[in-house]
Amino acid sequence: RFQDVYTVFAGGDDLFLIGPWNRMIDLALHLREDFSRYVCANPEIHFSAGISLHKPGTPLKRLAEASEEALKKAKAGELGKRGNKITVFDETAPWHEFAKLAVIKREIMQWWDDNTVNSAMIYRLNNFIEKAGQANDVIASGAAGLEDMESLKWRALFRYSVERNIGKGLPADERRDRITEFSQAALWLEEHGSRLKMALWD
Repeated sequence: RFQDVYTVFAGGDDLFLIGPWNRMIDLALHLREDFSRYVCANPEIHFSAGISLHKPGTPLKRLAEASEEALKKAKAGELGKRGNKITVFDETAPWHEFAKLAVIKREIMQWWDDNTVNSAMIYRLNNFIEKAGQANDVIASGAAGLEDMESLKWRALFRYSVERNIGKGLPADERRDRITEFSQAALWLEEHGSRLKMALWD
C-alpha cells in the first residue's frame, strides 16, 4: 500500500515523508498504531502528525514549511493536553477521533457507491460542516450575536436538504430507509463540527 511513499528524512523523533495524498492519511494511522504498540500504549509518549497537500512540482522547501505548520497545529494545545493529534485539511483532531472519522469516511463512500447521496448533497454536506463548526464555536463561547444566528439554523436546513436529495430515483420505501440512515450525519456534524471535513474530503 505504501510503496510509493518516499522518505525525505528520518532521524531522532522526526519523519518527513512524501507520497500520494490518498495513501499518506492511511499511512499516518498505520504508523500511529504501530508506534502505540511499540511503546506498549504508554499514554505519556505521544505521536503527532501534520499532513499538507500540494500539487506536483511544488518545491521541497514549500512542502517542508507547510507540513511543519500542520505539525505545529497537531502539537499545540493546553498544558497537559499537548500533541497526540493529527492535522490534515487544516483541521486538527486527537487520534481516537480521527479513527472515528476514518470509519465515517468509509460509510460516506458506501453511500456514494450505492447512490444514497448525489454530488449535490456531497457539496451541501461540505457547507453544513462549515456551519456546524461555526455553531459549535458559538455554543462553546456561551454567547451568540445576531451575526451568529445564520450558523445556528444548520439543522433545519440539513433536514430540508436530506428530504430533497437523498435516495433520489429509488422506490419510496427504500428511499425512506436511506433518508433515515443518512440522517445520522447530523449527529456526526454535532459531534465533530468542522473536523468532519477530514472524513468527507478524504
